Amino acid sequence: MKRKTPFLFFYILGTVAGILLPCFLWKYEIALMKSTSIYFLASLETRTAAGWTYFREIAGIRGVYWLLWVLSGFSIFGIPLSVVTVVWKGFMAGGIVTMSILHFGILGGVWGCLLLLPQYFIYVPVSILLSEQIIKVSGFSWKNRRMTGRELRNYGISAFLLSIGMTLGMFLEAFINPLLLGLFVQRWKLF
Repeated sequence: MKRKTPFLFFYILGTVAGILLPCFLWKYEIALMKSTSIYFLASLETRTAAGWTYFREIAGIRGVYWLLWVLSGFSIFGIPLSVVTVVWKGFMAGGIVTMSILHFGILGGVWGCLLLLPQYFIYVPVSILLSEQIIKVSGFSWKNRRMTGRELRNYGISAFLLSIGMTLGMFLEAFINPLLLGLFVQRWKLF
């Protein structure tokens, strides 16, 4: 029987950390408008670009990291990088929602969730699936074993298909997400 990797657990663990850490820091850092809060608020408010400009910006950041992450599967660094990446994605998702709630109340929590929609419906499953593929491939490096042509082809095909999914997520983030945020801000007059 094959053992499943716990990447969903790692994502949830990161999300819980992303929720709890801002709550603990609220009194000391964030409420007093120190560096942490300025960083979080700046990351929430820097979405001035939309469309193809924003898509190119996202592709430059996420695309390069994605490529390095896919290539890390061929080395011993694939497994640790997969764990850190999935935990970090969860941490950022939980942190964005929590910071939005702490700064703007319940409507801010809805706004924080909208910052993640609809692209996180694509990013999270694609990241977990890629992590599971990297575990298989990077395991060959850990065991000091060579990959067969079939294993290499299977990894290449799955990485290509998951890259298409990641590109779809970036497209949703660049084109659909700003529309959802604009409708919400106009409707509720949050700012």
